[in-house]
Amino acid sequence: MRVRQLVVSVFDTCRSSFPDAGPRDLLDEHGRGIGIVSMLGVGWGAHRSRSRLGDGRPGKAVWCAFLLRTSWPNPRLTAPPTLAARHLAETLTGRGVRNVEHRHGRGVSLVTVPVAGAEVNVWVEPTHLTYSAPDGSRVRRPMADLHDIVEILTGYHEGYRE
Repeated sequence: MRVRQLVVSVFDTCRSSFPDAGPRDLLDEHGRGIGIVSMLGVGWGAHRSRSRLGDGRPGKAVWCAFLLRTSWPNPRLTAPPTLAARHLAETLTGRGVRNVEHRHGRGVSLVTVPVAGAEVNVWVEPTHLTYSAPDGSRVRRPMADLHDIVEILTGYHEGYRE
């Protein structure tokens, strides 16, 4: 059974420093937030990323995860593949990924994303998205994870995810 989590991600334009939840001086005013998050959540981390505001500005994303007690996402959550594929392509372009293409067929759409001298194809169906990771593994995610997939594909494009 897959563990259900809510992941919260925050972006900033500083790539020169990353958070640290290590022990701190009691009077230190910096770093307390991630320490609290690390105690409450089931995980946290940070990685290089690009802004979601449409300018593709480089920076970092800091994320944390919390367990969900109920089923998420709703397995009946659907989206027309043509609209979801168009949204996926536009969001990637807004993040600074260039030359994203999308094509549409009956009941499925295909989004092609250039990554490090190759391509990743994302098959968009009414309830899920499927892509092949650079290591060759097949990844299938529910439609509700579209923006998480954008983050992953942006990382592949930028070369900071393998």
